[in-house]
Amino acid sequence: MAWQRRFRKLSEREFLDALTEENVVVQIRRLETRPAVASRPRRGELQLYGRVYKIHTGEIWTNDVEQQRFVLLDSRMPSAVRGVRRRGA
Repeated sequence: MAWQRRFRKLSEREFLDALTEENVVVQIRRLETRPAVASRPRRGELQLYGRVYKIHTGEIWTNDVEQQRFVLLDSRMPSAVRGVRRRGA
């Protein structure tokens, strides 16, 4: 299978991280096809972010669409704080 060739040189931890990141990308793509979501990003009504929380380090990684890879979320990134809603708010 193609994914086996792509990931065969990775350690188990690296493989699980890559698989998790790939799943986030796929789920965002699927979400973008849903009628309730599809047109909203184009109209500026919705921004979707793919994130991975790495429990073993406490880091949050975000999918950088331009770089086509996940990068460590930096608190200076506009997307790090924009639109954050707390429960009960």
